Parts: sequence; structure tokens; C-alpha cells
Amino acid sequence: MNLSSWIANPWAHMPAWLAFEPFGWNISLFDLCIAVVLWIGAWIVLSVGKTLITRTLERYAWTDWSGTTADGALGFVRTLPAGLSITLGLYPAIVYLGNDSPIMPYIRGLLFMAVIWYGTKLALAIVDRFARDAFMTERDEKKGDATTYHLVMMGMRTLAIVIAILLILTNFGVEIAPLLASLGVGGIAIAFALQSVLADIFASISIYFDRPFKIGDYVTVGTDGGHVQKVGIKSTRIKTLEGQELVIPNKDITNVRVNNYATLERRRVILGFSVIYTTPTATIRRVPEIVQEIAQTIPNFTLDRVHFSNFGVYSLDFEVVYYAETAEYAAHMDTKQTFLLALMEAFEREKITFAYPTQTVFVRGMEKPSEETAEFIAS
Repeated sequence: MNLSSWIANPWAHMPAWLAFEPFGWNISLFDLCIAVVLWIGAWIVLSVGKTLITRTLERYAWTDWSGTTADGALGFVRTLPAGLSITLGLYPAIVYLGNDSPIMPYIRGLLFMAVIWYGTKLALAIVDRFARDAFMTERDEKKGDATTYHLVMMGMRTLAIVIAILLILTNFGVEIAPLLASLGVGGIAIAFALQSVLADIFASISIYFDRPFKIGDYVTVGTDGGHVQKVGIKSTRIKTLEGQELVIPNKDITNVRVNNYATLERRRVILGFSVIYTTPTATIRRVPEIVQEIAQTIPNFTLDRVHFSNFGVYSLDFEVVYYAETAEYAAHMDTKQTFLLALMEAFEREKITFAYPTQTVFVRGMEKPSEETAEFIAS
């Protein structure tokens, strides 16, 4: 047997066991082995190519002349799913086997679904990278807009899943136009049944464009308050100071007043205190001066005003307005405590007495009780 005759008719010189069809799909054992070799070979080539490209880009990712371009390309290559090489490696094997086998249409369909799956994951990974660069970076020394990032990714995932399903249905011969028409008619009925859910969805879109808060901000919604954990398509999750998670529908957030304390740079504090009525006038004039002297010794404390404000029922009232130059609540309370302790020490030195609820009763015209009444009271 020479080489030319074997090339002209390889099946005539092939052992019988290689022509055996193990599954009855018009695919011989020889063809099956060749297809497996092609699959593994294509997978190895794709994997080695990805590794070489990654190492080449890593070499230039931090250079001045190509840093931005190489770093972006490196991020793109790294987002390629590992299963994509295995899936694409099947293509040469399928081409070699041809269309003679009845199982091939199903294999092609599964391969198409796998390519759509990994293609969707790749597209979302690329979008996720750009979204992180756009919304999750530090700007003006403030936290990135994580809320916008999560909402954008939520919308892109939904869109990608819908497109992937339509492509798969089209590949299997399903008519898309009648399906979309039927969905349009049924969508009207669904919209009426899901009015509350749709209201929350549109409220989430309003939150996205208005951006009243970000992930991590401390907000109060009505009587509830806490740190924003997640802004979803239907609800927003807030972790209260007590530790529990509070789930608030988005439509409720758009219908109430929201206080965002994350943008707070300093706190305005109104503080009142009182002294007793027997305090001399000269001492009363001295009280604002004492407060001003104390204010000069306390850090992060900016005095706005201090006044003798009112004649109370049992006291002479003063009002102090100051700014705590901090956004942290604990630091604000430390400043307030320092001021109150210093005020108490100063009043002790000046012999000034704080007022507390008292009542003095003056009785006139009462006659002296008789001896019998006095004895009865004494007994």
C-alpha cells in the first residue's frame, strides 16, 4: 500500500473497527476521534492566544505612550469568560462532522445557545467595566455614585437577557413578530394588574435621574432613618442605626420628604439654659461674655450668637446658637459635651446657679388657728 492510494480512498485501507458508528448517528468512531482532536486543538490555540495577548498587554499597560489603550484592552481580554474558548473550540469539530448526522441540528442549536450565553456575559462584563469607570470613581473627594452604577447595570442585564432570548427563539425558527404582537396586547392587561409594581419601577427611574442620595448616605425618610444599602428596581434598602434592614418601596420615597445628611458639612445647634431669678443684673450681663470666652477655647466650635432671651416662669432664659464644624454626629456630640462642661465649670467659679422648676407660694390674711385646732393638727 502506497501513500497515494491511501489518500485516494482512505476507507478502503482503514480497520473495520474505526468505521463503527457507536451511537448510530452516521458518525464513525474515526470521525468522532478527529472531531475531538479538532475541538481540543482549537481550545488550546484559543487559550494560548489569550495568554500571549494578556502578557503582551501587561508589558505595555503602564507605559506613558500606550498606558490608557493597553490598560483598556487588557481589561477587555481579562473579561473573556474561560468557557468561551471551550465553546468556540467546538466549531471546527462541527464543521468537520457536516450535516449528515440527524443529531447535528441539535448540537448546532446547543452551540448557538452557548455562544449567546457567553456573548451576553462578555457584553455585560465590558459594560460593567465602563460603568465602574464612569460611576464608581472618586470625584471631588466624595464617594462615587454607586446608586447610578447599580441602576445602569440592572437595566443593561434586563436588556441583554431579553435580546438573548429573542435570538435563541429566532434560531429555533420561532416567529418573533406575532410573539411581540401578542405580548403587546397582553402587556396592557399585565400593566393594570401590576400598577403598584410599575409605580415602584418608574420611581426607581426618577431616583436615578434625580439622585437624591447615594449608596452609603445617611438619610431619613419620614420618621425612619439609616444608611442606604441598595437601590433596587422596586425598593430601596436602608440599614438603621439599630442594625435592622428597612425595605422602603421606591414610590414611597418619591412621595415623602427625604433628608440626606451625607452632604452636611457643619451642624447648626440651638442650645438653651436658664439661671435663677435672684441672679444679680450685673451677673446676667456677664453670662454672654462667659459663653464667648468658652467658645474661643473649643475646637470646631463657631459661635453665632448668645442672648438673654426670655423671662421664664421660674427662670431667666438664655439662648446660644453655634456651629459644630463637623459632619460626624459623634464629633458633634463631643463638641457639645465639651461646651456644656466648660459652662458648668465657669458658672461654679462665678457663683451662678442654674435654674430648675421651682414655685414659691406667698400666703396673706390667714388667721392664727385656735388652741383646739392646733392640738388637733398636732395629734
